[in-house]
Amino acid sequence: MVGSKGIDLTTGPLLNISFHLLTSIAIFVSCLLLGCKSWASLVASILWFLSEQNMLVTAETRQYSLLGAIAIYFSASMIFFLNRPSLLSTLLVFFSSMLGLLTHYHFALLMTIFGFISGLHLLINKDKKAFLWIMLALGLSVLALIIIHPNFYMSFDRQVSQTQSFYLTGVFRRLYIFAESTISILWPVMIGFILLIYHYRSRIISIFFDHWHEVKILPFTIGALTIAVIGILYISFLSPHHAMGGKYLILATPLLFVSLGQMLNLVITERYRFGFFVIFGLLLIQVCLSIFSTKLFLEKQLYLSLRTDLSIFSNNSLILDSVARGVLPRILWHVPPFMPVWAGYQDTLQKMLMKNQNLSENILYVSNLSYGGNTLEGRYAVLKIFDTKGYNT
Repeated sequence: MVGSKGIDLTTGPLLNISFHLLTSIAIFVSCLLLGCKSWASLVASILWFLSEQNMLVTAETRQYSLLGAIAIYFSASMIFFLNRPSLLSTLLVFFSSMLGLLTHYHFALLMTIFGFISGLHLLINKDKKAFLWIMLALGLSVLALIIIHPNFYMSFDRQVSQTQSFYLTGVFRRLYIFAESTISILWPVMIGFILLIYHYRSRIISIFFDHWHEVKILPFTIGALTIAVIGILYISFLSPHHAMGGKYLILATPLLFVSLGQMLNLVITERYRFGFFVIFGLLLIQVCLSIFSTKLFLEKQLYLSLRTDLSIFSNNSLILDSVARGVLPRILWHVPPFMPVWAGYQDTLQKMLMKNQNLSENILYVSNLSYGGNTLEGRYAVLKIFDTKGYNT
C-alpha cells in the first residue's frame, strides 16, 4: 500500500492478487468465447484462482502474476482474432503481445507457439489475409520491444549464465521437481481430462486429430505444448535449477484451466447429478489445499521473519553474495540503517575481501546460489577467506 508511510511489505502481494483476479476474469471470458456455459466458465476460473501454487506466487513481489494476466489476455485476443479477424482484434493481439514481451522474456515462448499453431490454423483454412494480419501484429510487437527496450537480449544472456553443467542424477531430480510442480497446479485439469477420456472412450484420439487445428482445441494444445517445452528446457539443464514452480508455469496454466472449463462443459452437460458431485469435489479439494498451503506458508514466513531480525547483529558487517533484485532488496528490508553492507556476486566478493577492506571483526554472511553464477564451491571459498583473515562469521 502507498500512503503517508510509503510502500510496505503488503504492497506487492495485494497488487499480485489483483492481477490474479484479472486472470480469473480472462479465463471466464475465454471459456465463454469458446462456447462454454457460464457455470463451467465460472468453475474453471475459481479453480485457477484458488490454486495453491498460484496463491504462493502472489507472495513474491515479482512480475510473474502480471505475466500470467497478460498471457491469458493475449491468448483471449488471439482466440478473438481467429474467430473474428478484424482491425480491432489485430490491435488487441499487437498490444497484448507487446506488453507480454516487455513484462518478461518467457512470454516469447508462448507467443512463438501460439503464433505457429494459429498460423497453421489460418493456412489450413486458406485465410491468407488473416494470416498476414496476425503475422504483422506479432512482428510489430517484436519491433516495438526492440525500440522500447533495446537491451532485451541481456535477459537471455543472464539466463544462459545461470545454467548448470549437465549430470545424469540431476535429470531425475529435475524430472521429479517438474512433475511435482505440474501436478500440484494442474491436477483439476488432469481429472477433467480423465473424465473426458471416460466420456468419449476410444473416440478421444480420433476426435483430437480431427479437430486439433480448430480454435476450440487451441487452449489445450498450446497450453500443453508450452508446459512441455518449459519442462524439456528444465530437464535438459537449459534452465537454471530454480526455474521451476508455479511462477514459471503461470505462462501456460491459465490456458489449461480454460481447457478445463471446456472439458467440464462437454462431460457434465448430460449428467447433472454426476456433474454436481464432480464440481463440488473439485472445489472442496482446491479450497482445502489452498488453506493448508497458506497455513504452511505463513508459518514459514513467521520463522523466516524471526531469522531475519538483523538488528541483533548490531556490531557486524553484512556480506551478501548477490545483487539480484529477487534477493538484495528482500535482505536490505530487514537490515538496520547503521549496519555496513557489502554486496556482490562471489567472484567480486573474493576480490574485494582480498583487499583489506574496513570490515568489522564480526561478519554476518548471507549466501544465495540462485543467481549470478554463484556456486557452493564459491561459498566455501568466501568462507575460507574469512577464516584466513581472522573474521568471526
